[in-house]
Amino acid sequence: MKNILMVGAAAMLLSTTAYAGTTSGSLPDHDGSVNAVTYTANTSDNQFEDAGQRVVAKFTLRGSVSKVCAIQGVDVAGDGVESGPGLDATINLGTIGISAGDDQAVNTLFTMTGPANVDIQSAAAGCNYENTLTLSKNHVAGLVNNSGSGYDSNRFQANLPYAVTARFHGVPSGVVGPGTPQSVQVSTTQASNSGNFGAWRSPLDVRVRIPQVHGKGLVGGTYQDTLTLTLAIS
Repeated sequence: MKNILMVGAAAMLLSTTAYAGTTSGSLPDHDGSVNAVTYTANTSDNQFEDAGQRVVAKFTLRGSVSKVCAIQGVDVAGDGVESGPGLDATINLGTIGISAGDDQAVNTLFTMTGPANVDIQSAAAGCNYENTLTLSKNHVAGLVNNSGSGYDSNRFQANLPYAVTARFHGVPSGVVGPGTPQSVQVSTTQASNSGNFGAWRSPLDVRVRIPQVHGKGLVGGTYQDTLTLTLAIS
């Protein structure tokens, strides 16, 4: 009966005592008997290196998105990341009206009859990163007539100054917020201008305005200039 009580006591001790790893020992006989019950117990070690009342775990998830600009309808060479030739198109204004009737006075003969306008629209354009939109003319003088004809410069001119404005919805550089109307403008006396913007996507409207020339007649021939719009990641 005594040995049975000792085994029972051992079972109770193992069920109420927590051990980490492997432990072993003996349960002594309390009346001094040389007979003893031995035991071996195995439990999983507690892993408390990163435990506490407040634990912070940081997981860095990383991927990348290419920084690109696009104008719908304008092709870019390669994979779209590197700059390419893009669009090279000619917009024909047709015949620019002049006054040449037999009822014209000297001061109105061969003068421009009115302004000329060009609207260039893309349904979708923009950049997905900080960017610069630049408008530039080949000639500050505007559309230039290089026919080679001589002319009385007091009475005639061989250029048509023009202004251009690019309009879209976006945000200025460094701003995070709802898009608002943005624009880049080049006046009739400027060669180029640019603006810096945050990521934007929007329809893009480029408006060219050729004011009516007053006072001087226009030399006959072709008037031409190249207007360049560049969208580039900053």
